[in-house]
Amino acid sequence: MKFRIFLFALTVLLSITACDNSKKDKSTDQNEETPSHTKWDYTGESGPEHWADLESNSDCSGQHQSPINIINIQTIPGEMTEGISDIQYEDMTTIESITNNGHTIQYNFNGDLNVIGYKNKQYKMKQFHFHSPSEHTINGVRYPLEIHMVHHSEETSSYIVFAVLVQQGEADPTFTFLGNYLPINKGETKDINKSFDFGSTTSEIFETDSVDLYTYHGSLTTPPCTEDVIWIVMKDASSASVEQIELLQRLMPKNNYRETQPINDRKIYHEIITD
Repeated sequence: MKFRIFLFALTVLLSITACDNSKKDKSTDQNEETPSHTKWDYTGESGPEHWADLESNSDCSGQHQSPINIINIQTIPGEMTEGISDIQYEDMTTIESITNNGHTIQYNFNGDLNVIGYKNKQYKMKQFHFHSPSEHTINGVRYPLEIHMVHHSEETSSYIVFAVLVQQGEADPTFTFLGNYLPINKGETKDINKSFDFGSTTSEIFETDSVDLYTYHGSLTTPPCTEDVIWIVMKDASSASVEQIELLQRLMPKNNYRETQPINDRKIYHEIITD
Protein backbone atom coordinates (compact mmCIF):
# COMPACT_ATOMS: atom_id res chain seq x y z
CA MET A 1 0.00 0.00 0.00
CA LYS A 2 1.40 3.37 -0.94
CA PHE A 3 1.86 5.48 2.16
CA ARG A 4 0.73 8.58 0.29
CA ILE A 5 -2.62 6.96 -0.52
CA PHE A 6 -3.06 5.89 3.09
CA LEU A 7 -2.08 9.33 4.29
CA PHE A 8 -4.70 10.89 2.05
CA ALA A 9 -7.32 8.86 3.85
CA LEU A 10 -5.92 10.04 7.15
CA THR A 11 -5.95 13.59 5.84
CA VAL A 12 -9.66 13.24 5.20
CA LEU A 13 -9.99 11.71 8.64
CA LEU A 14 -8.06 14.42 10.42
CA SER A 15 -10.14 17.02 8.65
CA ILE A 16 -13.56 15.63 9.40
CA THR A 17 -13.90 12.09 10.71
CA ALA A 18 -16.70 9.43 11.85
CA CYS A 19 -18.92 5.72 12.63
CA ASP A 20 -21.36 3.47 10.36
CA ASN A 21 -24.79 1.98 9.96
CA SER A 22 -26.31 -1.30 10.50
CA LYS A 23 -26.01 -4.95 10.99
CA LYS A 24 -29.20 -6.18 9.41
CA ASP A 25 -29.76 -8.98 11.89
CA LYS A 26 -29.14 -6.82 14.98
CA SER A 27 -30.77 -3.40 14.83
CA THR A 28 -28.60 -0.78 13.26
CA ASP A 29 -25.03 0.19 13.78
CA GLN A 30 -23.20 2.85 15.59
CA ASN A 31 -25.37 5.91 15.52
CA GLU A 32 -27.75 4.37 13.12
CA GLU A 33 -29.11 5.81 9.90
CA THR A 34 -32.44 4.00 10.36
CA PRO A 35 -32.93 3.10 14.01
CA SER A 36 -35.14 0.09 14.71
CA HIS A 37 -36.02 1.48 18.12
CA THR A 38 -35.55 4.55 20.26
CA LYS A 39 -35.36 2.88 23.68
CA TRP A 40 -31.69 3.41 24.44
CA ASP A 41 -30.25 6.73 25.51
CA TYR A 42 -27.30 8.15 27.44
CA THR A 43 -29.00 8.83 30.78
CA GLY A 44 -31.34 7.28 33.31
CA GLU A 45 -32.99 3.90 32.89
CA SER A 46 -32.16 3.91 29.16
CA GLY A 47 -28.48 4.75 29.76
CA PRO A 48 -25.41 2.66 28.89
CA GLU A 49 -25.49 0.59 32.09
CA HIS A 50 -28.91 -0.73 30.97
CA TRP A 51 -28.18 -1.30 27.27
CA ALA A 52 -27.60 -5.04 27.66
CA ASP A 53 -31.06 -5.39 29.26
CA LEU A 54 -32.76 -3.18 26.67
CA GLU A 55 -31.07 -4.97 23.76
CA SER A 56 -31.58 -8.67 24.34
CA ASN A 57 -29.79 -9.73 21.14
CA SER A 58 -26.92 -7.27 21.50
CA ASP A 59 -23.25 -7.65 22.44
CA CYS A 60 -23.43 -4.81 24.98
CA SER A 61 -22.38 -7.09 27.85
CA GLY A 62 -19.51 -8.61 25.86
CA GLN A 63 -15.85 -8.85 26.83
CA HIS A 64 -14.43 -6.83 23.91
CA GLN A 65 -16.37 -3.60 24.14
CA SER A 66 -15.51 -0.03 23.13
CA PRO A 67 -14.52 2.66 23.86
CA ILE A 68 -11.40 2.14 25.98
CA ASN A 69 -8.79 4.17 27.81
CA ILE A 70 -5.55 3.83 25.84
CA ILE A 71 -2.48 3.96 28.09
CA ASN A 72 0.50 4.62 25.88
CA ILE A 73 3.08 2.71 27.96
CA GLN A 74 0.84 -0.37 27.95
CA THR A 75 0.56 -0.56 24.16
CA ILE A 76 2.72 -2.88 22.08
CA PRO A 77 4.13 -2.50 18.57
CA GLY A 78 1.67 -3.82 16.00
CA GLU A 79 0.96 -4.07 12.31
CA MET A 80 -2.82 -4.38 12.13
CA THR A 81 -3.00 -1.80 9.32
CA GLU A 82 -0.78 -3.96 7.10
CA GLY A 83 -3.97 -5.77 6.14
CA ILE A 84 -5.07 -2.62 4.32
CA SER A 85 -4.28 -3.18 0.66
CA ASP A 86 -5.96 -0.16 -0.88
CA ILE A 87 -7.79 3.02 0.02
CA GLN A 88 -9.94 4.78 -2.54
CA TYR A 89 -11.47 8.13 -1.66
CA GLU A 90 -12.95 10.70 -3.96
CA ASP A 91 -10.79 13.80 -4.40
CA MET A 92 -14.01 15.78 -4.07
CA THR A 93 -16.08 14.00 -1.44
CA THR A 94 -19.85 14.32 -1.86
CA ILE A 95 -21.92 14.55 1.30
CA GLU A 96 -25.42 13.33 0.45
CA SER A 97 -27.30 14.38 3.59
CA ILE A 98 -27.16 15.28 7.25
CA THR A 99 -29.27 13.65 9.98
CA ASN A 100 -30.04 14.43 13.59
CA ASN A 101 -31.10 10.99 14.79
CA GLY A 102 -31.57 12.02 18.40
CA HIS A 103 -28.25 10.51 19.47
CA THR A 104 -25.79 12.45 17.31
CA ILE A 105 -25.28 14.61 14.22
CA GLN A 106 -24.48 12.38 11.26
CA TYR A 107 -23.24 13.19 7.75
CA ASN A 108 -24.10 10.53 5.16
CA PHE A 109 -22.12 9.44 2.08
CA ASN A 110 -22.46 7.17 -0.92
CA GLY A 111 -20.37 4.31 0.38
CA ASP A 112 -19.55 2.97 -3.09
CA LEU A 113 -17.29 5.97 -3.72
CA ASN A 114 -15.06 5.76 -0.62
CA VAL A 115 -13.72 2.27 0.02
CA ILE A 116 -10.99 0.59 2.08
CA GLY A 117 -9.66 -2.79 0.99
CA TYR A 118 -8.77 -4.92 4.03
CA LYS A 119 -7.74 -8.58 3.80
CA ASN A 120 -9.41 -8.89 0.39
CA LYS A 121 -12.72 -7.45 1.61
CA GLN A 122 -14.25 -4.08 0.80
CA TYR A 123 -15.21 -1.73 3.61
CA LYS A 124 -17.38 1.13 2.39
CA MET A 125 -17.48 4.44 4.23
CA LYS A 126 -21.12 5.22 4.95
CA GLN A 127 -21.18 8.14 7.38
CA PHE A 128 -19.43 10.00 10.10
CA HIS A 129 -20.77 11.39 13.35
CA PHE A 130 -19.77 13.07 16.61
CA HIS A 131 -19.56 12.37 20.32
CA SER A 132 -19.03 15.03 22.94
CA PRO A 133 -17.05 14.68 25.05
CA SER A 134 -14.84 12.01 23.52
CA GLU A 135 -15.52 8.33 24.06
CA HIS A 136 -11.92 7.10 23.83
CA THR A 137 -9.45 8.57 26.28
CA ILE A 138 -5.66 8.71 25.98
CA ASN A 139 -3.80 8.22 29.26
CA GLY A 140 -7.04 9.12 31.03
CA VAL A 141 -7.50 12.40 29.13
CA ARG A 142 -10.97 12.99 27.67
CA TYR A 143 -11.22 15.47 24.78
CA PRO A 144 -14.15 17.82 24.03
CA LEU A 145 -15.09 16.02 20.81
CA GLU A 146 -14.56 12.72 19.00
CA ILE A 147 -15.41 11.96 15.39
CA HIS A 148 -16.07 8.46 14.06
CA MET A 149 -15.79 7.53 10.41
CA VAL A 150 -17.35 4.11 9.96
CA HIS A 151 -16.60 1.70 7.13
CA HIS A 152 -18.77 -1.40 6.75
CA SER A 153 -18.18 -4.69 4.93
CA GLU A 154 -21.41 -6.25 3.69
CA GLU A 155 -19.50 -9.50 3.02
CA THR A 156 -18.48 -10.01 6.64
CA SER A 157 -20.87 -7.65 8.52
CA SER A 158 -17.77 -6.21 10.17
CA TYR A 159 -16.45 -2.67 10.52
CA ILE A 160 -13.38 -0.50 10.36
CA VAL A 161 -13.81 2.69 12.35
CA PHE A 162 -11.40 5.62 12.26
CA ALA A 163 -11.56 7.81 15.35
CA VAL A 164 -10.18 11.32 15.72
CA LEU A 165 -10.05 13.21 18.98
CA VAL A 166 -10.61 16.95 18.69
CA GLN A 167 -9.17 19.56 21.02
CA GLN A 168 -9.86 23.27 21.25
CA GLY A 169 -7.56 25.29 19.04
CA GLU A 170 -7.56 27.00 15.68
CA ALA A 171 -10.72 26.97 13.58
CA ASP A 172 -10.82 24.21 10.96
CA PRO A 173 -12.17 25.19 7.50
CA THR A 174 -13.78 21.79 7.20
CA PHE A 175 -15.88 22.35 10.32
CA THR A 176 -16.91 25.69 8.84
CA PHE A 177 -18.11 23.89 5.71
CA LEU A 178 -20.02 21.32 7.77
CA GLY A 179 -21.52 24.04 9.95
CA ASN A 180 -23.19 25.60 6.93
CA TYR A 181 -25.87 22.87 7.20
CA LEU A 182 -26.58 23.39 10.89
CA PRO A 183 -28.71 23.66 12.93
CA ILE A 184 -30.83 20.61 12.32
CA ASN A 185 -33.75 19.47 14.48
CA LYS A 186 -34.01 16.11 16.19
CA GLY A 187 -35.44 13.53 13.78
CA GLU A 188 -34.73 15.71 10.74
CA THR A 189 -32.71 14.83 7.62
CA LYS A 190 -31.53 17.48 5.18
CA ASP A 191 -30.32 16.76 1.65
CA ILE A 192 -26.92 18.27 0.91
CA ASN A 193 -25.48 16.65 -2.25
CA LYS A 194 -22.50 18.98 -2.21
CA SER A 195 -18.84 18.17 -2.82
CA PHE A 196 -15.94 19.47 -0.83
CA ASP A 197 -12.19 18.94 -1.21
CA PHE A 198 -11.32 17.91 2.33
CA GLY A 199 -7.72 17.23 1.37
CA SER A 200 -7.12 20.77 0.16
CA THR A 201 -7.74 22.19 3.62
CA THR A 202 -4.97 20.13 5.20
CA SER A 203 -2.45 19.72 2.40
CA GLU A 204 0.41 20.32 4.84
CA ILE A 205 -0.26 16.89 6.34
CA PHE A 206 1.15 15.38 3.14
CA GLU A 207 4.54 16.68 4.21
CA THR A 208 4.60 14.57 7.37
CA ASP A 209 7.01 11.64 7.59
CA SER A 210 4.93 9.48 9.90
CA VAL A 211 1.48 8.99 11.43
CA ASP A 212 0.93 7.60 14.94
CA LEU A 213 -2.03 5.25 15.37
CA TYR A 214 -3.54 3.07 18.05
CA THR A 215 -5.31 -0.05 16.80
CA TYR A 216 -7.35 -2.71 18.57
CA HIS A 217 -10.31 -5.07 18.21
CA GLY A 218 -13.49 -3.78 19.81
CA SER A 219 -17.14 -3.01 19.31
CA LEU A 220 -19.57 -0.37 18.22
CA THR A 221 -20.07 2.13 21.03
CA THR A 222 -23.86 2.21 20.73
CA PRO A 223 -26.41 -0.62 20.65
CA PRO A 224 -26.17 -3.30 19.42
CA CYS A 225 -22.50 -2.90 20.52
CA THR A 226 -21.42 -5.36 17.81
CA GLU A 227 -18.03 -6.92 18.60
CA ASP A 228 -16.59 -7.09 15.11
CA VAL A 229 -14.83 -3.75 14.77
CA ILE A 230 -11.25 -2.80 13.99
CA TRP A 231 -10.58 0.55 15.64
CA ILE A 232 -7.93 2.91 14.27
CA VAL A 233 -7.51 5.79 16.71
CA MET A 234 -5.32 8.77 15.84
CA LYS A 235 -2.79 9.40 18.62
CA ASP A 236 -2.55 13.14 17.94
CA ALA A 237 -5.69 15.21 18.32
CA SER A 238 -7.02 17.46 15.58
CA SER A 239 -8.32 20.91 16.47
CA ALA A 240 -11.40 23.07 16.05
CA SER A 241 -12.39 26.40 17.50
CA VAL A 242 -14.48 26.72 20.65
CA GLU A 243 -17.36 28.06 18.53
CA GLN A 244 -17.21 25.13 16.10
CA ILE A 245 -17.21 22.58 18.92
CA GLU A 246 -19.99 24.32 20.85
CA LEU A 247 -22.24 24.46 17.77
CA LEU A 248 -22.20 20.66 17.52
CA GLN A 249 -22.55 20.23 21.28
CA ARG A 250 -25.71 22.35 21.37
CA LEU A 251 -27.40 20.14 18.75
CA MET A 252 -26.57 16.77 20.30
CA PRO A 253 -27.72 15.20 23.57
CA LYS A 254 -25.53 16.38 26.43
CA ASN A 255 -22.73 13.91 27.13
CA ASN A 256 -23.54 11.53 24.26
CA TYR A 257 -20.70 9.21 25.09
CA ARG A 258 -20.25 5.76 26.58
CA GLU A 259 -17.80 5.30 29.46
CA THR A 260 -14.58 3.43 28.73
CA GLN A 261 -14.84 -0.36 28.95
CA PRO A 262 -12.51 -3.02 30.42
CA ILE A 263 -9.73 -4.11 28.06
CA ASN A 264 -9.77 -7.70 29.44
CA ASP A 265 -7.57 -10.01 27.31
CA ARG A 266 -7.09 -7.63 24.37
CA LYS A 267 -3.85 -6.20 23.04
CA ILE A 268 -3.69 -2.50 22.15
CA TYR A 269 -1.22 -1.75 19.37
CA HIS A 270 0.79 1.39 18.68
CA GLU A 271 1.63 1.72 15.00
CA ILE A 272 3.85 4.34 13.42
CA ILE A 273 3.24 4.48 9.67
CA THR A 274 6.26 5.96 7.88
CA ASP A 275 6.78 7.00 4.25
